[in-house]
Amino acid sequence: MINSPDGFSSPLAASTVIIACILLLCVPAEAGVVYETGFESGEGFSPGNLGGQDSWWAVTDAAIGPPVVQGAQYAPPVGAQAVELPHNPDDYLAAGTLVAKRVFTDPTATLPIVTIVQDVRFTQIGETGFRIGIYGASEVTSSVEFYAYGDIYVNDPGRVQSRGTWTADTWTSLEIVLDFTNQQIDAFYGGITLVEDLAFQNLDGFSEYRLWNIGLLNEGSSMFLDNLKITATPEPGAFATLAVGALAALWKRRRT
Repeated sequence: MINSPDGFSSPLAASTVIIACILLLCVPAEAGVVYETGFESGEGFSPGNLGGQDSWWAVTDAAIGPPVVQGAQYAPPVGAQAVELPHNPDDYLAAGTLVAKRVFTDPTATLPIVTIVQDVRFTQIGETGFRIGIYGASEVTSSVEFYAYGDIYVNDPGRVQSRGTWTADTWTSLEIVLDFTNQQIDAFYGGITLVEDLAFQNLDGFSEYRLWNIGLLNEGSSMFLDNLKITATPEPGAFATLAVGALAALWKRRRT
């Protein structure tokens, strides 16, 4: 076998490496699924208290009741069951706090782009608001909050009001994208941009997804959650950096 001057066994071998590097530049970063569920019976969820099911933790409030898996009151967009942070139908002014959360292994050291997609639905919101929060090891990283009169706020602390409003009694997709490298959050409700490239302060990573009600009086308000999917990916330039490095090594080899 005759070696070519560039150190490869043939021009074909060198061309193969170059093509592979170009393909690396074109291939998008692959997403890793951190968690995905539709809260269906086939996934191990049963009607009733969400707490204790599939590693979910829930606060039970005596005046209102626990966050529950249910499917009878409102039909979810897909499947037969959804999660509800309920109100007390017998006491319009019942006050209390409900919390549902799930803890994860933080992926952001190697996969710093975290995307959270879920379907949400709200009945009327009086004095109570509802928050979907993303937590690090010790504190909230960012959140999306839904309040009375259609107001949506993003990124607590800071409480930046978005350009969007929520719609009552309608299942709507909510997408949250956290970039832990550039310290920014994007959020979309029903395909409408709420915020884009908004800075967040806490870089403690992502290890907990939490939803809860905020306020003194429940006032007949409920929040529903379904079709939750959390993914994590590398920075978009990660594969490009790898490809450029490979091309540089090839060029160096050709010159020696």
